[in-house]
Amino acid sequence: MRYTMSATALCALLAAAPAVADTYLAATWLGLGSPNGKFMQEYVSQIDEISGGELTFDLHAGGALLPADGSLSGLSANVAQFVHITGAYVPSDLPLDNVMSDFAFAYEGSLTALAIGSIETKLTDPSIQEEYKSHDAVFVSTGANGPYNLICKGEIHGLDDLDGKKIRVTSSAHVAWLNAVGATSVSVPGSEIYTGLQRNSIDCAVGDPLFLTDYFNLVEVADSVTTLSLGWLDTGGYFFNRDFWNDITPEERRQLLDAAAMTTAVNMIEWEESLEGAYAAANEQGVAVIEPDEDLAAQMEAYKAEYRDGFAAFEMDKRNIDDPSELVAHADEAHDRWNALLSEIDARDPEALAALLKTEIYDKIDVETYGID
Repeated sequence: MRYTMSATALCALLAAAPAVADTYLAATWLGLGSPNGKFMQEYVSQIDEISGGELTFDLHAGGALLPADGSLSGLSANVAQFVHITGAYVPSDLPLDNVMSDFAFAYEGSLTALAIGSIETKLTDPSIQEEYKSHDAVFVSTGANGPYNLICKGEIHGLDDLDGKKIRVTSSAHVAWLNAVGATSVSVPGSEIYTGLQRNSIDCAVGDPLFLTDYFNLVEVADSVTTLSLGWLDTGGYFFNRDFWNDITPEERRQLLDAAAMTTAVNMIEWEESLEGAYAAANEQGVAVIEPDEDLAAQMEAYKAEYRDGFAAFEMDKRNIDDPSELVAHADEAHDRWNALLSEIDARDPEALAALLKTEIYDKIDVETYGID
């Protein structure tokens, strides 16, 4: 919602100085050095440029304005007009978003295809769109995390090593798997993983390579990484407040979507490149990189097959929701489609990737109706 002032004050301001563009607030609970923080910085910069300075955002990072578990409510209350939201922190508010995140546990493919397939699904699926609408949130993009592995104090080689271990998790899919192997799941904010490992209150964290470097600097307290594939994560994303979205013009909404295409392309390329170097950098600083023993790898393969077969029933019971099979099928199809599409271009060329995002997704969004009450 645009800010207003009295007619008298407005006239005085116009007499004293030239007109200025509106300034809005943007927030992420992660630091500016994280991939999500980098997305936010690049996106607000793109918006400022593409709108000719008419839409300007003041970015607050590191939870300075909104914490992880308060990001959705802060967006709904219009505390900030553009917010990065991690759905895993508000599972009861965003159950379908968390369904998609859980489904990524058994995903196979590239990180970029996972993210873009999720963007397509979240922009177009009626059920998840209704969920976002109920919180006055208008979705525009997301990233993805993964592949998830075990980052530990000590070392995990085989199944027996997991027995009794306390492991910080990200999704309910991880909780279910840990129950199956005799470990205990622990839920703590990402910002507390470092101290948890340091003080031995947790033995491991399920995390991707950037947990060691860009996100939480766990390279300083972890002893090892076991490269067991614990799936991926595509929780939440980047959202505008619905009142803000309705107040701006259709032309401005198109500018925001165009900026999302380019920023997403640049961000995912940088994200993939950062992942490739994170384990090598950690290994150079003394963190052992361990291949799982055959018994552990075989157990995970069998578990994922069983997990996919019973996924809808698991989610219905876990979240007390209606059958999410249509949403899951939509996401699965989109992920397969984008793995195929990305194989036909140089997916590390930002202009080529942005062009594909525009033609296949963003140009198809009707700015006269999308997110409009």
